[in-house]
Amino acid sequence: MNMMRLFLLFLLLSLSIGCKTFGPSRHETEKAYAVRVILVDVPATLLDELNLSWMFGKAGTRPTTAEFEYRMAKLFSSPQADITKFPVVYVNAGERKKIDKQKPVKYPTTYTWDGKPTVYETRGVGRFIEIDLKSVTDGWATCKYYIEDIDVTGYTSHNIPNVSRKIKQPIFRLRSVSTESESGESDIQLSLNDWQIMGGMILKSDNGTNYSFFTIQVQENKKAQPTNSPYSSPSTGSKR
Repeated sequence: MNMMRLFLLFLLLSLSIGCKTFGPSRHETEKAYAVRVILVDVPATLLDELNLSWMFGKAGTRPTTAEFEYRMAKLFSSPQADITKFPVVYVNAGERKKIDKQKPVKYPTTYTWDGKPTVYETRGVGRFIEIDLKSVTDGWATCKYYIEDIDVTGYTSHNIPNVSRKIKQPIFRLRSVSTESESGESDIQLSLNDWQIMGGMILKSDNGTNYSFFTIQVQENKKAQPTNSPYSSPSTGSKR
């Protein structure tokens, strides 16, 4: 009976250790600022409906800050919106930090005549974010950043003439935004506690037009999380 109790205790301990997930430490969450980034994929019709198409050069009037935040909340909560969340970066002014959540994917690039792989390459797949928060003055954050999301969208097949075999190659999709330009890196200023639009692109297909863009928020960590944040709202649309 004692051996059985010891076994059960060991099993429960193993399960509790195996299921444990690690979020940001208390030390990290006590930093002065929390930088949040969201990648949004959304049909153009929804942006038109929410009067947000002006962000991509269409005719329209830029709303007040409060109205813009309300419309962004509606966007984040829409089931039509595909939302990709990046890890929250907790940082103080004058600090630089990166979080790498990418996992290596190894795939062959060179083959012998009969289809045996001889050369491999490795590429990271997932999310990467680097924030350099230079300073914060009068409600404005001066910073640099590099943010990227890489995923595998499918595979392409190649026939090998000498043998009845197909080679599968992964198709990678890279979406990124950076303060670096052709002339070099440059600082940008972001208004504190507001969601702001970064780089994006327009995707046209037979099914219609879609927009893909990044949003960023530099939030004062002493303040409560805004209700329009996709990180806290239980009613947000599709999330990854």
